Amino acid sequence: MILGTLGSDKMVTTVNAILSEVFTEVFPSEVRIYTEDDPSFDYSKIKDFLRVLNVDADVKVVRVGKGISRWKDVISKESLDVADVTPGRKYMALALHNYSNSGQVRYVYLENERKGYRPFGYTPFHEIKVVDLRQGTEVKMKAIKTRGSPSEVNLNYTGLRMTLNMLSLLGEVKLDYTSDEKAEEFCKSWSGEVKFKEESEMANARGRLIADTNVYMSMGPRLLYFGDKVLPSSSTYAELLSRTDSTQKMSPELTRFHLGMYAFRLVHDKVPDPSKKFGDVPLINEAKYLKSEMSEEVTLVTGDSGVMRSARSKGLNVIYLHDREKGKVDFTSKALCLSAFTKVDVNVNGDTFLNVRDWQFETSKVRSLKQDYNYAYLSYLLTKKE
Repeated sequence: MILGTLGSDKMVTTVNAILSEVFTEVFPSEVRIYTEDDPSFDYSKIKDFLRVLNVDADVKVVRVGKGISRWKDVISKESLDVADVTPGRKYMALALHNYSNSGQVRYVYLENERKGYRPFGYTPFHEIKVVDLRQGTEVKMKAIKTRGSPSEVNLNYTGLRMTLNMLSLLGEVKLDYTSDEKAEEFCKSWSGEVKFKEESEMANARGRLIADTNVYMSMGPRLLYFGDKVLPSSSTYAELLSRTDSTQKMSPELTRFHLGMYAFRLVHDKVPDPSKKFGDVPLINEAKYLKSEMSEEVTLVTGDSGVMRSARSKGLNVIYLHDREKGKVDFTSKALCLSAFTKVDVNVNGDTFLNVRDWQFETSKVRSLKQDYNYAYLSYLLTKKE
């Protein structure tokens, strides 16, 4: 079976298209990637991803060139079993759709296209549809068995999210653990199981947001939902640095600050230069400065009533986080958070598939107990930095 798809300026979109097709039980012996120019990526890595899924395929790059006439001439001579037109430029996709001799032409539809630039599995599968363009029907994705591979890997937040999402194709994912009350309370907040009512104010606030240390510790990766709306505060970063820049033995309190720092780095692609001072007054002064320098409105987010009163007295917009309510738990955030305090079992349909433990500032140790569904290793390969 030959699977054809398109090269892109981001390798992740091509990889995602290929893996999406495999998860619909397309098992190619050859993958052809059509590009305008010589590839700037090492597409041979795709073989490693496919091998984990029991697929031994040759990966061939076909350099077509530029222009619709050139694509029509080359593609019309190609015979494919399945053509995936998801990646690449529009005219490339149209050429592959219109001119190739393909048994099926498919497109991976993702409503929030921004999530398409994340590694495969990052987006929950209920948000993805593989569509047969000729029939106008959806092709269901299924859990695919894996080949024997290392049972234990270190995964960051993204890798753990991908793993849990892939396991969800098998059934209901739940966490099983034993934890003390303080860690449980902290991780419920960090994972959104308990949230602030005022988070809706954050979502609806005009302009940009700047948050204090406790916001990162309380909301964790949930701040990712606000995109680049949250500005990285140099005074907040300085406080987190001062709390975590220590060689002392880890305590539960210090662990919580490390998780706050991890959330900060997860939310902000680039961290600011830390200010020499940190605390309530420097944070308020930083917010005042940003307000005077930016054309957009700036709102300070805090859970400290003293900071709230002081900032408002200086004319700043403030969202005061204080009223808690039940929220929707993010299992990835909760598993990662809890793994800093205790061992977590990940169960699917009541059967244990993973152990997650020993979070160390960026990654947790993840052990797969089912070699037939060792998605942790696939996630590790997809997120591995060379």
